[in-house]
Amino acid sequence: MRALVVLAFCLFSATSFAAESNSVISFSSVTGFTGGAPLRPAPKTSLLRDSTNNGIANACIHGASRSELAKLNVPDLDDRLQKLVAGNVLVLRDDKYFVAFPVIAGDDRVRLAATVDSVASSLTPRVIPILDQIVQALPNRPEMVFHVLWSRVMDRFWYDGWGQAFHHGTPPTAEWRIFPEHPYMVGTNSYDSGVGDDSFSVTWGQRTSCNSRTVFGSQFELNRAAWGLPVSAARAEPLQQLGLFDADLKFQGFAYHRGDSLDKLFKKLAGEYANLVANAYDYKQLGQSYGISAGEMFLIVQHETAYAILEELAKAGRLVEPAVLRDSDDLHGCRSLISVQLNKPPRTKDDAMFLYKDSRGSQQTVEAFQTLVSENPEDLEARLYLGYALYDAKNYREAFDAFQTLNGLAEAKRDKLGGLVPTVDGTDVRSAGGKRSGAAAVSDGAELQGVWQDDGAFAIWHGFGYCQRAGAAADICSLHAEMRRAEAALHIARLL
Repeated sequence: MRALVVLAFCLFSATSFAAESNSVISFSSVTGFTGGAPLRPAPKTSLLRDSTNNGIANACIHGASRSELAKLNVPDLDDRLQKLVAGNVLVLRDDKYFVAFPVIAGDDRVRLAATVDSVASSLTPRVIPILDQIVQALPNRPEMVFHVLWSRVMDRFWYDGWGQAFHHGTPPTAEWRIFPEHPYMVGTNSYDSGVGDDSFSVTWGQRTSCNSRTVFGSQFELNRAAWGLPVSAARAEPLQQLGLFDADLKFQGFAYHRGDSLDKLFKKLAGEYANLVANAYDYKQLGQSYGISAGEMFLIVQHETAYAILEELAKAGRLVEPAVLRDSDDLHGCRSLISVQLNKPPRTKDDAMFLYKDSRGSQQTVEAFQTLVSENPEDLEARLYLGYALYDAKNYREAFDAFQTLNGLAEAKRDKLGGLVPTVDGTDVRSAGGKRSGAAAVSDGAELQGVWQDDGAFAIWHGFGYCQRAGAAADICSLHAEMRRAEAALHIARLL
């Protein structure tokens, strides 16, 4: 399934591309697509935030031997090369180091832009009817047209388009770097399995500060607000800064419902767009000319084609680019870059989770999870959060009982796991009492990482739990241990 697509949105003419062909490329920003199985190991691009590593990568774009790289005068060159290769950033072939993911820059960038511009010029007149239908469907929300065209139509064509072009499989997960970027460098961050199975999409640009994390981290608030339910001022404030709530806390965002007329229209238009662009190129032949696989070239050239089409529409006056994409200080305009496709109204469990975020430590939160557990005693997640809620309310004895009950239910299901046992260093830790370190795992290879954390009073091992404090009451240590075992038990139960 398509989980997240990160795209770019900038526009340069072939002339400006040529002018920057000799510039140093910053690899701290790569374009990525999350699809099916990757065609190559994912690069650890965080290594390229280091300027020295970035310089080494630039020297390796067309291949460089160890002796050639020595001219960079990097004292710890071999250590860096080892880490860059281990991180799938560089690859060693025929005694030369190459960047391990596709890079198109310099003369290749100019050549690709010319190819794309030619195709986009022929496609844009056929995209205009798609744009016109969006404009007609949103008479009262013209500021949303750009986002809908890009994030809900063009950026939703990938699987349909891939099927038409390749007739089997799915588009791969991939990362690449094109320099200079197309300055209409927009992207879409999408989360399609949110609260109530809602779909959240955020259009982003490199020159704006609209924060996808804020949106995805506020799903409960957005879901409630879009359904007309109240959201507290404290919870609404981060979204208010993005223009999604007004001064009276009224929801100002754009939402529509799964299966309604807008949803059907957007899906239909995504299909029409796929029909237009899917077979616009010979991906195998084009990829070979750049040394890139056909699958990766499909992703690369279709991104570039979309950018070029957006540019032509904007230059023709048919499409207005939201100002927030060019102005990082205009955060209230972010609402024009965000949409929510609603599926189901908040359930009792959603309301309880909202309370957990909004009113931790309150009796109301405790009662909400008690109701959930009474309605569905087999809901282990509800039992875990009941324990959390009781803990936050300082009802420690009851919290211990809640966690212990969860562990008992998980233990009762252990036979269904085919004998999987949580272990640390090969030792069954369900009843282990001493200090542990390292990674906890179950026998099928699934891994739970343990990490020590000091919460100011206790050393807590996240995973299966251990609490240690000089003079601490045994029941408090037992509570923390039971809590961590409960978290692990829920994780293992989800393997069922």
